[in-house]
Amino acid sequence: YMRYSENHRVDVDVVDQELIRADWYKTVIGPRFNHYIFPYDRDVYFMNDAILDGREDLFTYNFMDIFDVHREAGVPLYVYPLEMNLKLGDEGWMEMYELVPT
Repeated sequence: YMRYSENHRVDVDVVDQELIRADWYKTVIGPRFNHYIFPYDRDVYFMNDAILDGREDLFTYNFMDIFDVHREAGVPLYVYPLEMNLKLGDEGWMEMYELVPT
């Protein structure tokens, strides 16, 4: 609330992990972000087949893609609390990345 309503900490983009799964999130909310980078060629955050419900037009991404695009751009990514909010099937990033306390 403070970030978007009162312009507190404008250097931080707050990405909602539940809303990021909506197919409108990237196009509607994405332009408001100053630093967060969506995987360029992807539409929505990781969705399993049950959620996709036949939406073959959507190309999904996962946390590995999010970490990769930020690393390639040299943009720091702070995640909290990722391990508590992981979606089933989205653990692949753990093979390449580790969370470091700040």
